[in-house]
Amino acid sequence: MALGVADMLPTKFGTFWSNLGLAETGHKQQYKDTILHPPKPSKISRTSGILVRLPTDTLTTTTMSGSTAPRWKTALADAFDQYKFKAVLQLATIDANGIPRVRSLTFREFLVDPANPSLPLLLCSSDVRTPKINQIVAHPKAELVWWVEPTKHQFRIIADVHISPDPAHDLSSRFQDGLKDAGAGTALVLFGGYDWEAKRRALFKTSMGAIKASMCRPVTGSRVKEDEKEWPQTLEDPDADGVDMPQEKREEARRNLEEALSNFALIVVDPIEVDLAEFSRESHRTHFSKKSGGQGWDEVMLHA
Repeated sequence: MALGVADMLPTKFGTFWSNLGLAETGHKQQYKDTILHPPKPSKISRTSGILVRLPTDTLTTTTMSGSTAPRWKTALADAFDQYKFKAVLQLATIDANGIPRVRSLTFREFLVDPANPSLPLLLCSSDVRTPKINQIVAHPKAELVWWVEPTKHQFRIIADVHISPDPAHDLSSRFQDGLKDAGAGTALVLFGGYDWEAKRRALFKTSMGAIKASMCRPVTGSRVKEDEKEWPQTLEDPDADGVDMPQEKREEARRNLEEALSNFALIVVDPIEVDLAEFSRESHRTHFSKKSGGQGWDEVMLHA
């Protein structure tokens, strides 16, 4: 199946441009700059005192229905590929007292149906015992904010958020019901038959040892007791090739790893609106909203 040009941008540019018979510079840079920094439209409308630039060309109009990735996803994927450890993600939720809570979150990857690249899911991970999980369950709409320092890009994403835990966890049935009840136009509806448990295990396996260890210790935020035992600071698979440890330690490591896996959950983010502010060079700000039925995204340019 043919892919849209926007879908190819987050991959290695060399292969893409060589396939087109173009040099690594020149046309490539010009096209990339155009995608990430579209030309200003000429039409202007004022609504409620807000200056809105109306789209006048194909780079600022709504993306094609189901055929290409939305521009915000292309820009985010490109920034993340280049600056993975300089892209900080924050998740804001509401607690039981109505107080906003915000924290850093680990972004893992995009999940995209090849037949519907305009509807990407974002996958994050967390300890299922943390307060944010119950906050998401109680208020499943949340906002995520990404700041990418090298590119000076800010992404604000309003989304429906779902929790995919261990199948034995009480919240597992809720997630399965959510898959069955997912409405038309959501990205989640595209993954009703997806093997979510296999994805959860795969992402746990690639997590850092320190992250795994935190999930077999007392839950973060709980009070430290004076007589507590010494908890592991990192976990490794005791049965992996090259791992040498006494049998007693091996058994303990297996128990810790099993407990950590049982507490490992996926946070599944289904975007509804995205606000992209580009502060590099000349400032741009674009608001993206998912069209009814998930048929692409509307874009409106705003003052940054």
